[in-house]
Amino acid sequence: GTLRAQLRILQRGGLLGRSRYGLFVQPAGQAESQEVLVMAAERQQMMTLGSCYVISESDKEFSRDCASYVARLAGNLLCTQYLLHGKRCPRYEGQGTQREELAAFRFQKPGDAPRALRVVLPAADIE
Repeated sequence: GTLRAQLRILQRGGLLGRSRYGLFVQPAGQAESQEVLVMAAERQQMMTLGSCYVISESDKEFSRDCASYVARLAGNLLCTQYLLHGKRCPRYEGQGTQREELAAFRFQKPGDAPRALRVVLPAADIE
């Protein structure tokens, strides 16, 4: 079958507000009221100048401690490099926690050529 996906702005962030985005899918032949939310993202305020988004399965909960938390996407100042971090997981016994790096994205604009996107994914742990 065919699936139609649409990314929509759920809430515009003003001067101090946080923008929220939703990714919806709609099976082919279904009415628009049959749309299903796949994931949502909220732009977070950070102390650094880069951008940061929290990705969640819910369009209402964006806390890193909630059950619907999926990942955090953090970018640099120029928005050319992004890191996708998963949930916190125990690193080693007694050494605290660390976020798992799920992916890295890098945009390059060589002169007048179109932008190129490079994606780095960790190797699959087969056990």
